[in-house]
Amino acid sequence: MKLTKYIIIQVVLLSLSSAIDYVRIAIIPEYDNPWVTTLISGRNFSDPITTKIQLTIPDKPDTVFSINVTKDGNLDFNKEKYFYINGTPSVTTKDNISEFAYMINSEGYTKPGDREFLYNISFSEPIKQLELEIQEPLGGENFSYSGFFGKESEDSEGIISHKTILRDIPANLERKIRLSYQNNSGLNTNQILGEKVIEKGKSDNKAIGNKKKIKRHKLYTWEPILTLIVITIIAYFIVKINRASESGFKKL
Repeated sequence: MKLTKYIIIQVVLLSLSSAIDYVRIAIIPEYDNPWVTTLISGRNFSDPITTKIQLTIPDKPDTVFSINVTKDGNLDFNKEKYFYINGTPSVTTKDNISEFAYMINSEGYTKPGDREFLYNISFSEPIKQLELEIQEPLGGENFSYSGFFGKESEDSEGIISHKTILRDIPANLERKIRLSYQNNSGLNTNQILGEKVIEKGKSDNKAIGNKKKIKRHKLYTWEPILTLIVITIIAYFIVKINRASESGFKKL
């Protein structure tokens, strides 16, 4: 009887659990602050997720925020508590939701130098499609990562990203993402982009200044020519008048 009851409970629990349709994880080191920001979002496109989902977050977390979209379309950030399971930091979602999103800021770097990051990804529910992305910081040198092989792309600002899509991920499967690099300047990506804008502005102003100088030089070159033409015309009329006067005297 007890065994039958146990089997029934297990069947009910399995029927209540549902795979997550889509999960996206973006790892962004030192974009506008001296730490790694990880964005985790998931959603079901049809039925809501009936159970609470337990998911791991990156090592050495500093702050964890859940992200919700308000009725007027704005983003609402709420600070969340996290806990450890077998030494791995984790969070739990609410139940009966269609989507969830988190922003995790890892402990900040206090000085320039070597950078290390570790994220042991695991979800308590299976995932139909998992999209992973790692963004390289502009100030990073000797950048390397492991845990998946992603397609590399570069945007108009020169920022390199590595992306991949994985399908049919079993529940509780672990995938370790590691990355390392050196940031000897200590500058984040946003600061470096700002410096590029300033340098471009200086370069543009210099180019405009050079163009103005060239125009002034051309005007200055034509001034003596115009003066010479005017003097030549005046001299011509003076000579003509003198000749006319001389011929008049001769007739007399």
